[in-house]
Amino acid sequence: MEKWNKRPDEIKYLLNPAFCGLLIYTTIDEYIKKTKSTFPFPLSYLILPLILPNNIRDSINTTKYFSRWVQQNSSQLIGFSRMAKTLVPFTNEAIEFLLQSSSIELTPKGSFNVRSNALRKKIDVSELKDFINKSRQIGRWFAENKDVTSIYICLGVRP
Repeated sequence: MEKWNKRPDEIKYLLNPAFCGLLIYTTIDEYIKKTKSTFPFPLSYLILPLILPNNIRDSINTTKYFSRWVQQNSSQLIGFSRMAKTLVPFTNEAIEFLLQSSSIELTPKGSFNVRSNALRKKIDVSELKDFINKSRQIGRWFAENKDVTSIYICLGVRP
């Protein structure tokens, strides 16, 4: 991972820890609201590759079942595992940011919990609303499925 001041501006803007942390936090928060349980740590590595690429983000809809969405959008997910691997360092950076800011906490069982109202709930910037809404949808899909392994398999990614 390059030092912050050595990164291209595009990377700094799109993949900064605060923005990526907001997306991860929103997904975790939605998952916890739906399941009343903590968020499995391994699922955090699937959030950014599902939300950041335009083609994948644009295909996310309110379909209730994640597996159905994956089947309907399989062409959008070609190369997903490569994208997920590429985004691991940025996910780690965002998680560190969330942990250091006490927005989330790592439980003894290795899952995440959120500190309620840790992040501002209402986002006024219209460009971010789509990202936030898609993050919530991913949280709902993960909550509906709950099985980390099957979610990874569905996306063609090995944990």
